[in-house]
Amino acid sequence: VDVSAFQRDIDWQQVKAAGIEFVMIRVGFRGYETGLVKPDKRALEYYQGAVAAGLDIGVYFFSQAVNIEEAIEEARFVLDFTAGWDLKYPVVYDWEYIGTHARTADVDRRMLTDCSIAFCEEIHSAGRNPMVYFNRHQAQDFLHFSDGRIIETACICVLHSSIPVGGPFFW
Repeated sequence: VDVSAFQRDIDWQQVKAAGIEFVMIRVGFRGYETGLVKPDKRALEYYQGAVAAGLDIGVYFFSQAVNIEEAIEEARFVLDFTAGWDLKYPVVYDWEYIGTHARTADVDRRMLTDCSIAFCEEIHSAGRNPMVYFNRHQAQDFLHFSDGRIIETACICVLHSSIPVGGPFFW
């Protein structure tokens, strides 16, 4: 299950009783208009509740990076925020296209691929397992899978449909 402050109060014992084995917690995000990095206001609360319920945990960051420097800043934010956390699941880079009104509207495939790789390399260099999440459209239209660095650097999660590329995919 994937959670962020939008889910509000969560009964973690009920989640566990429903057969859920792990949770992916949004630890932060970059504003698509302002570009400011902010923590998810309930991430620590969710982590503590999930741990108390005996659930395994992974985390994700909702990125709106427009360059490599911002992607690295996001990775470092995640590493600092989750220092000391017991993560059994990956640290996920979740970059999503918002629309023409967002500061990311002009980010091209090469830059998005480079940002994804930079985030994952920073996470990996800290001893965590990185992963990139995209829906099918974004994976096909926004990433350069021909760039072997992305396959070497991270596990890729594509939501709802497989795409015709090779590599370490999880969906």
